[in-house]
Amino acid sequence: LVLLSQIFNSNSKSILPDKKEKNYKKYLNMSKTLSPIVFTVKPKLRELGDGFEFSVFDYKDDVAISINLIFQIIFFVKMNDVKNLINS
Repeated sequence: LVLLSQIFNSNSKSILPDKKEKNYKKYLNMSKTLSPIVFTVKPKLRELGDGFEFSVFDYKDDVAISINLIFQIIFFVKMNDVKNLINS
């Protein structure tokens, strides 16, 4: 979680640092470990739809891996900030 938090707070487009950096292996292992996890969101009332699924990461290519926006909103952004953003 600490690594994910650091990634979220950085403005980097990819979670993976340069291969020459010391912490590259930590980030690579984290992405490999969390990549199979898929979250399923389903509404209580079936009339509201089927729901949706999302994963932790979005893969643009082998080098560019970013955190999924929905994952960021649900797990890292304060709910008041999300409400204010939606209402504005």
